[in-house]
Amino acid sequence: MSRRIDAGQRGRTGVTIGDWVSDDRSSDIDSVHRVGSPVLKKCESPLCAVQFEPGGLAISPRRFCSDDCRQAVSILRRAGELLKGESDDRVLAVIRGRP
Repeated sequence: MSRRIDAGQRGRTGVTIGDWVSDDRSSDIDSVHRVGSPVLKKCESPLCAVQFEPGGLAISPRRFCSDDCRQAVSILRRAGELLKGESDDRVLAVIRGRP
């Protein structure tokens, strides 16, 4: 069962019917405009500054801009685990190839 709203009465959202007067609809319109604009995400690699459009499944969203960045992060993570107990001077020497 519906009820007719006469001109001049206020609807549920605070908009006056008949004349365009808005109380709280501007936030709704802003959110609609935000949906259409692309949201960029930064690559999670510490060596990369590329921004890309997010994608992938909701349970596993895209985190890196390319496979090269994903592989670089994997290598850095594994090297960090191997060099965890070493001193800073030793870590730099190993990374630079001077054992």
